[in-house]
Amino acid sequence: MWKNRAKIMQCFESKSLKIKKNRNPTHQDIENVLLVWFKAQRSQNVPISGPLLQEKANHFARQLGKIDFKCSESWIYRFRQRHDIVVGKVCGEAASVSQNDCDNWLRTVLKKLTEGYTDSQIWNADETGLFFKLTPDRTLKFKGEKCTGGKLSKDRITVLVASSMEGEKRKLLVTKPTKRRG
Repeated sequence: MWKNRAKIMQCFESKSLKIKKNRNPTHQDIENVLLVWFKAQRSQNVPISGPLLQEKANHFARQLGKIDFKCSESWIYRFRQRHDIVVGKVCGEAASVSQNDCDNWLRTVLKKLTEGYTDSQIWNADETGLFFKLTPDRTLKFKGEKCTGGKLSKDRITVLVASSMEGEKRKLLVTKPTKRRG
């Protein structure tokens, strides 16, 4: 150990502490190409999932003429550990309303709005967008790397869901696909 102390310290400082043995990957050439590709994609803020990484590893293996290579989830897991690649959220804006504001609205405003109506005459409706071309909001990234995303697809189907206070009826209205502006 004393003879190899420099190598051991280098591995300790550069590797994850979860790795118990310092082994080199069996397909170093595939790993090198995949790591270069991963860095290039992350520099362009492209979201990358585990299955995509697995498919690219198989693609690079075919390009390198490795017919015996079949990328498994465990290979990707070890690849991610060796290079400190973790899952992170691409972007997200937190918008919240305080519980006090909600309680106050229910006690005062809602009570006035619903005066003179029965529960079957009161409907709650909400619109939501089904973004059918939206890319994932999570990606693989290097540990400590900040995740930023590019523009997300705005193609969506608008859905309106409504129900009465008694829950007797439900309506589902779907509009044609639109591109959301803004």
